Amino acid sequence: MWLLRSVVLVLAVFVTACGDNAQTPAAPTPTPSQAQSPTPIPTPPFDLSPFVGVWNLTLRLTEVKGDSGCIAETMKSQLEVPSKSSLTITKNTVTITNPSGDYACTFDNFKTDSSSFTTYGVSGYFTCQRPTLAVRCSDGSTYELFSWGQDISARLSSTEISGTWGSSFEDIRTEGWLEFAAEFKGSR
Repeated sequence: MWLLRSVVLVLAVFVTACGDNAQTPAAPTPTPSQAQSPTPIPTPPFDLSPFVGVWNLTLRLTEVKGDSGCIAETMKSQLEVPSKSSLTITKNTVTITNPSGDYACTFDNFKTDSSSFTTYGVSGYFTCQRPTLAVRCSDGSTYELFSWGQDISARLSSTEISGTWGSSFEDIRTEGWLEFAAEFKGSR
């Protein structure tokens, strides 16, 4: 009898809990002060301080691609030929300058750590002292190339710096394109 009463009591509790009158508690609705969007976390500023100074570079063209005829062929003839360039780094910018000093590009946004920086994959801007680069082909013809893409990265190792520089150009006259990649090493 005791067992029968226990079973009836358990069934009564179960039936009462599953009835139509059972209410599920409502989720609390946020008050206007709780519904604010999260505050974005500010991006820490980049730190170029380990690199500041003027670096004397030996630069080597490592790859040339393009459909700009004699310009690509002339540039390809310079593959792996060392040339001198300079890299001027301030706390906010990096400027790479060609040997004659008539073409220089400055970058202003980076990903950095204590031994490297890069503009690859970073939204930001570059400016060149001239919007075009003059190239003289081996046949003597001269072309103006408009720069529409530049990236640079470098790594510091003791007192030396090494890195890569990539550029994309459009031939203004023929609308052909040219991309080149270069590697550099240098010291202050």
